[in-house]
Amino acid sequence: MSEFVRATLLAGNDALLVNNTFVEWATVQAIRRAKPSLLVASFGIRNKVKPFSSLLIVEDQDKATAIPTQADMLGSYVDLEIFYQYVFQEAGKYAEYRKNTAYLFLAEGMDEMHLIAPPDFPLSAGERLSLTAIYRAAREWLRLG
Repeated sequence: MSEFVRATLLAGNDALLVNNTFVEWATVQAIRRAKPSLLVASFGIRNKVKPFSSLLIVEDQDKATAIPTQADMLGSYVDLEIFYQYVFQEAGKYAEYRKNTAYLFLAEGMDEMHLIAPPDFPLSAGERLSLTAIYRAAREWLRLG
């Protein structure tokens, strides 16, 4: 964990210091070190920042302030946008991922998915599909059956 904190603060990779930084960092490290064929990374909905305490006090925020905790859907969506750009750019550094990788970015509580894929990927832009249809398309593209 100390290496993660050191790398996050000193690596100059424009990582967020709050929210879903660990998932972003771990995803890029997996791509860089393990070169997986399939990678699933998941992060949650973050809470809204509580005034005067959330970023300054490193303790249980429910005990530190009486303000009720609220989910930050818009902020979580912004996290997802930063996440997909970061992962896409980092994976593009490696020849085995360029023009050979489909990125499907889903967020809990959102009714849409962001897709970055090569032209031969069997999903159409703007088409509304069920998760089952997306699963079938991905299996077909990966030649898994």
